[in-house]
Amino acid sequence: MSNLKKNVLAVLCVLAFPGLGLAAGTGNHSHGQPQASTCTPEHEAMGHCKMDDSHGHVASTVGSPAPAGTVPSRSITVHMTDNMRFNFSEPPLAKAGETIRFVVMNKGKIAHEFGIGSVAEQNAHRDMMRKMPDMKHEDGQTITVEPGATKELVWQFAGNGVAQYACSVPGHFEAGMHHEITIQ
Repeated sequence: MSNLKKNVLAVLCVLAFPGLGLAAGTGNHSHGQPQASTCTPEHEAMGHCKMDDSHGHVASTVGSPAPAGTVPSRSITVHMTDNMRFNFSEPPLAKAGETIRFVVMNKGKIAHEFGIGSVAEQNAHRDMMRKMPDMKHEDGQTITVEPGATKELVWQFAGNGVAQYACSVPGHFEAGMHHEITIQ
């Protein structure tokens, strides 16, 4: 077979079967496969390597993203402002097993985060954000809300420890953008 025919055949194969490489995937995030083997130390410290097998949602010591279709017991509106505060429409207290929808509105001119986790998880997340300040989150535990935007986070509380609501954009937590509760 001539070189021209070989080259044409090779190009045709590449064009005819582009999905084969994509279909193989990396195998790093399939259900039942341990996440820790591919997880960065920063994500491991945050607990992001401990998946709960419900489509990659993070399990925290203070709860987890509510499963799809869960009806929240109530909704709390959270206004985030550039004075580095969360303004809750009602006290953001929670009981173990309770599911709350947080309607998070960024009333400021800069991006903010709203995340829920234990104090240790939030400390680890903040450390990671210092190293990667442009990182955006949409993992069910933390959302990034751009100026003027509104997003929702539906959380099912667990345990009886201290849960912390926090913005981990560098400098925001330190300026006061956090709130702690004890889960009842």
